[in-house]
Amino acid sequence: MRVKAILFDFGDTLVSFEGFDYEASLTALHQTLRENGIIVPYEEFRKTYFKVRDQLYREGDSSFREFDFRVRVSRTLSELGFSLNSTDPKIVRSVEAFMYPLIKSLKLEKHAPMVLQDLKQRYACMHCQPYASSRV
Repeated sequence: MRVKAILFDFGDTLVSFEGFDYEASLTALHQTLRENGIIVPYEEFRKTYFKVRDQLYREGDSSFREFDFRVRVSRTLSELGFSLNSTDPKIVRSVEAFMYPLIKSLKLEKHAPMVLQDLKQRYACMHCQPYASSRV
């Protein structure tokens, strides 16, 4: 049988998130929103963010879909009474503030270069990622 596709998860498969501080990234996201005029107490934002995150995980699990991170932020803000589309520059900037420490923490797993090189030689390869960031 001919192989048509090989799928694997990026995080903790090709790269390690060891050393990533989720709380620091969430604080950076919140601070960037505040700097852009979206004022909400951090604890209220955090609680709503995790509620929305968990909802999106459940939706994704049932539909085999992974949501763009900007959707998570947009829905969080919607729950808090703000109406911003996921492509709004305020959301894009806040997501970049969240992603920057994440991206800086990534460490390539030791087996990844060999595996990717082997796959590249034998198959057409592509990368899909649901995180919107111009710094990737």
